[in-house]
Amino acid sequence: MFKKLRSDRDPARTVFDEVRNEFGKYVTKAGEAFQSFILKYPKMVYVFMVALILISAAFMFTDTLHNVNDKVETNQPVQKNAFSPLGGFGQIMETTDALQETYRLKSTVERLLHKNHLSAQDSLILEHALDRMNEIDGQLKLKP
Repeated sequence: MFKKLRSDRDPARTVFDEVRNEFGKYVTKAGEAFQSFILKYPKMVYVFMVALILISAAFMFTDTLHNVNDKVETNQPVQKNAFSPLGGFGQIMETTDALQETYRLKSTVERLLHKNHLSAQDSLILEHALDRMNEIDGQLKLKP
């Protein structure tokens, strides 16, 4: 189990070196083409970057992104199939976030319970943490 592995591989050659030897000329060529384009059309590149920033700001401060979520019917059940037992990647992410928050709250509760004397603030933190854990538990049980 703890036997030292012996290899005839040259220690100076790594996977990164091999990838660079194989694809380095393409990366270099693409970088040179990009640099020549930027040097040839600096105003156009600058205007394009500013336009992207303005478009991004416009999307942030408008309600167009939020209207997409409002149009989805929330009363339709989530259709599960053999390949998606949890109902999709979004639901997996929500469950992961809930579990991470539950773990964080659990560690807070355990830290407070190991104290000999709880202050008023500690009691409020403990009560809030337990209420939030119950709320998360209820949300997870309601999901199909």
